[in-house]
Amino acid sequence: MLDLATRLEQQGGGYGKFSDINAWLRNATGNQDAWTQARQEYVRLRNTQAIKSLPPGPATDRDIMLALKGFPPESADSKEIASFLRGMAKMQQYEAVAESAKSEWVNSVGSLGRATKDINIGGIQVPKGTTYVDFARQFMDQRAQDLAASQAGRAVAGRGYMRWANPQTGAVPAPGTLGSGTYPGQ
Repeated sequence: MLDLATRLEQQGGGYGKFSDINAWLRNATGNQDAWTQARQEYVRLRNTQAIKSLPPGPATDRDIMLALKGFPPESADSKEIASFLRGMAKMQQYEAVAESAKSEWVNSVGSLGRATKDINIGGIQVPKGTTYVDFARQFMDQRAQDLAASQAGRAVAGRGYMRWANPQTGAVPAPGTLGSGTYPGQ
């Protein structure tokens, strides 16, 4: 999702009905390019996510339309779609971390009940008697901060203006070094 968001943002485009006309012309003339492929990949991803959100059992056309309603259309501005995809990626990462924490807890404690002894889960020391809910809040807060910091570093590192952050070498500083008080030449 993050890769697709970056590609869509770099390629630009997406002007509502004009995008629909542009896509129709590209299909009609067989002139499909990276922009078309990125938009088609977004449509596949959007449809997959919408299907996952449907309740079990047969789905009507109305159910599918309701599931798709929360997603930007493929003709939306590329920046809007990219922002949406980054949000989806962040939510999936958060969900994956939560499931990992839950499985580590059950592996250490045997259930989602209180810890019966002091344990260490994911680098967090959990004292005896702690509930899973209390642990999960602390764990998720820490992991959300870690994910946000790593994503911010990756997002900024590839931008052209970052060469000015280290004018002596022109190198992009490592994520987390800006604002830490340690700058080249100090």
